Amino acid sequence: MSLIRRILGSSLSLLLLVTALVVGSIFTPNFSVEVGELPSASSQSAKAADLRLVCPGSAYRSGGASGTRLGVFDQVGTAEVNAIVSPKLVETAGAAVQSVALSAQGDSSVLPPASGVPARIARPTAITAIDAGGKLDQGSQLLSVSTLQLQNSKEFSGLLAASCQAPSTDLWFVGGDTSIGREGLLIVTNPSRVDAQIDVIAFNAGGRVKADGLTGLSVPAGKTLVLQLASDLLNQSTLALHLSATGGSVAAWLQQRTMRGTIPGGSDFIGPATELSKSLVIPGLLLRGTADAAAIIKTRPEYGDQTPLLRVFVPAMTATSAANGAGAKAGQTVTVTAQIFGASARTFGTVLRQELTVGTVTDIPITGLADGDYVAFVSAEQPVRASIRLPRTNKTKSPATDFTWLQAGESLQGIRGFRVPQSGVTKLSLGNASKSEARLQLGSPAQIIAGTAPIVTLAAGAVRTIGLTAGALVWMKTESSALRANLVTDLDSTVSSLPITDFKNSAEQLLISVR
Repeated sequence: MSLIRRILGSSLSLLLLVTALVVGSIFTPNFSVEVGELPSASSQSAKAADLRLVCPGSAYRSGGASGTRLGVFDQVGTAEVNAIVSPKLVETAGAAVQSVALSAQGDSSVLPPASGVPARIARPTAITAIDAGGKLDQGSQLLSVSTLQLQNSKEFSGLLAASCQAPSTDLWFVGGDTSIGREGLLIVTNPSRVDAQIDVIAFNAGGRVKADGLTGLSVPAGKTLVLQLASDLLNQSTLALHLSATGGSVAAWLQQRTMRGTIPGGSDFIGPATELSKSLVIPGLLLRGTADAAAIIKTRPEYGDQTPLLRVFVPAMTATSAANGAGAKAGQTVTVTAQIFGASARTFGTVLRQELTVGTVTDIPITGLADGDYVAFVSAEQPVRASIRLPRTNKTKSPATDFTWLQAGESLQGIRGFRVPQSGVTKLSLGNASKSEARLQLGSPAQIIAGTAPIVTLAAGAVRTIGLTAGALVWMKTESSALRANLVTDLDSTVSSLPITDFKNSAEQLLISVR
């Protein structure tokens, strides 16, 4: 009897199993996955990061108040802030401007964020256009900031202007000097929330310079590192620097200062050189006091740097440029030509032509030019970076000299916005690099929007200098990709310059797939 029950139980279990298999084969979904097949991805738009510009704050004094404390750098005075902020940041819900003073070297204090743009700053400052909804177009129309500071003390003189930068991981500088009586400070600010590691590579007239102390440096989050370049690059009169960063992105400037014995000779914030090309335009060569400079140099040769000069760096071929069939090998020579055109019939220009060695930096004196307004058009057989040292000399003043470094201009195509410095006399220097006429609308934001702004026309290869109203908000609009410009400010026989910038972050398309 028990045997019969076991047989019947086994038969029932078998029947239930078969039934389950049949039902499962009917109602279970069909999956077909082949090896190597990826699920389809959906495209999602990621909001662009808020536009953040970083300003260096006021000028740096090495050695502290006494000037004798090694490795100590403090900031002196305050810098005027000149900003253009789009009204849409006020009108748009969830949008605002925020300013954050960052920690200077050796300073661990943290200040709370402030709304709006400050009138003056002393410390490195990050100014951010917050756009929570990602609705506003970025660029100089949304936010553009620069600073200006006049130094006039017994150990520090000059007019220092700085364009506030969007942080980057790759920066080049064409300028600087660490020879006797010359001080170069590399100022690196990290506005991000993570530490940055930086490496600085230097080049001079002989090529790459060995400077182990400039590699593997840490810039903590929210702090500024100041490097005395002479510690690793002693007595280098012709420099170009390449700064690369990993981790956090950084902003950087090269502060250059001259002392002739106990007499200050000027100072400048040298900004990054953004242009690498076979064809460069360097506007802003507005010469003043050339007769005074010649008279002083005749009896005091240590004032020889009051002659303008063109500095050119010819990079050697990299793996990327070699793959694209561009660039030359280190040690080869390339021809570089600089045509310097005057803005009027009374200002005759000049032409410079020289064979330069690839991988090196070369200074080419610009001689024979009288006072006047000029623009340099640089052409080369290989892509180059270049800048011009613009001096100011007035022998009736004490100190009698100052200088600024002009960078190659970026294309003005589209709309560019900036605020004219409130102090001093500022002029806009324009150059047209094309072989055809170019037109530019120049006026207030309201005039550009309404289409009523005055139109500036430049013939092929022409240059123009335009005086600007101090403190004015200016927009420029052009369809030409060939127009370039720089701003030059004079104040009490000192001089500074600013590039025309247009920083922006782009939204990204992300492909998202679920596996």
